[in-house]
Amino acid sequence: MDYVKKAQEFLDKAYSGDMDGAREMLHEDMVLKMGGNSALAGEHQGKDGFFGNFGKMMELSQGSYKLTKVHEWVNADKKALLIAEEYVEKNGKEYKFDRIVQYSFDGDLINYVRIYEGDPEIADAAFS
Repeated sequence: MDYVKKAQEFLDKAYSGDMDGAREMLHEDMVLKMGGNSALAGEHQGKDGFFGNFGKMMELSQGSYKLTKVHEWVNADKKALLIAEEYVEKNGKEYKFDRIVQYSFDGDLINYVRIYEGDPEIADAAFS
């Protein structure tokens, strides 16, 4: 299976505002895990936990969060890895940071998302 295509489809739906479509692509018992020390850090359970954290990310970034550049996609065994540059502008300050996002699958559904920060201090500042 092309897990990259499935992850891209999920992101397309989420970023275009089709939250119902994106929600359908997540496993009921999915887990989102984020490192760091920001208000987004920790383990978030289920679809509501995932989208609650996404909403918090938009709130903390004052609505400015963007995925600005895809560096690379990697198709792996039951997972897709995205290496990307992301951006936040908050209180007149710009933050650019790289992330690796792992999307793991159970069949066709995403059951685990793990976000690795390239520079955790920048991400913490962007989402403080």
